[in-house]
Amino acid sequence: MAMSRADQPLNAQAEAGRLYKAMKGLGTDEKTIIDVMARRPSHQRAEIARAFKTAYGKELVDAFKSELSGSFYKTCKSLCYVLCEFDAICLREAMEGIGTDEEALIDILTTRSNYQIRAIKEAFERLFHRNLESDVRSETSGDFRKVLVSLLTAGREEGPVRPEAVAADAETLYRAGEGRLGTDEDTLNRLLCSRSPAHVAAVADAYKKKRHRGLQDAIAAETSGDYRNALLSVVSFAEDPTRHVAGMLYRSMKGAGTNDRRLQRTIIGFCESDMPAVKAAFQRQYGESLAVMIRGDTSGDYERVLLTLIGDA
Repeated sequence: MAMSRADQPLNAQAEAGRLYKAMKGLGTDEKTIIDVMARRPSHQRAEIARAFKTAYGKELVDAFKSELSGSFYKTCKSLCYVLCEFDAICLREAMEGIGTDEEALIDILTTRSNYQIRAIKEAFERLFHRNLESDVRSETSGDFRKVLVSLLTAGREEGPVRPEAVAADAETLYRAGEGRLGTDEDTLNRLLCSRSPAHVAAVADAYKKKRHRGLQDAIAAETSGDYRNALLSVVSFAEDPTRHVAGMLYRSMKGAGTNDRRLQRTIIGFCESDMPAVKAAFQRQYGESLAVMIRGDTSGDYERVLLTLIGDA
């Protein structure tokens, strides 16, 4: 996905001062906090957080904790980190304590590039003194674990799509799934998790043309559970990243209740990518704007910070 949020000139010390003033004394100026934290790329936000600590001897996260609350606080806290650190924090949250948030593991690891995966692993080690792959291995099992570990190697092909390999892979995927009794999971894993997203998209197109059925439909019929969800995410994101992200946002809000952490994770993770295209895909797919759905599912400062992040405030 193309980058669209351009860097603005930054005076980190001045912005840190605005935040300090917004939280000093009685009451809190939430509008200024949103203005400072939600209109800049993550590396500039992290620079402001460093400047705040230097000037006032306190972590910006801790200042937010004492002044803010609820989902608004969680969002502002998340905005204090560069994206690889934020992803690492989300992955740690997904695996610590009782139970595992498999959806979070899938959302992050199936939509990041080799470069991003390497940065996340380094950040995870630095922040938590733990090995991300070891934690994933201990928290998952079976074919689902194999998919995640494959992605964590950050070894997907990055060269140009090779047409001769596309046709061969489409046939191999058919023979590993629909074209046999049972499913050859290792072959599905090898082809979908080692090829580049552009190659996977080309394979999905070739598969549909030859078999008159979508590759995602075939995977859904031949696999199950978290393993199926992970493979479907790999293929869906490869075929149309903006549509895939729009779907993640929609599913975080549809039905009764809102999955706030998924909503925050997706908006923060992709607001620096091609958000106008994501919003257009959302409108096409669901018949209403992303901003309208956010307004219907959130309120107050939390609503305002999310709308600012997607460029609608």
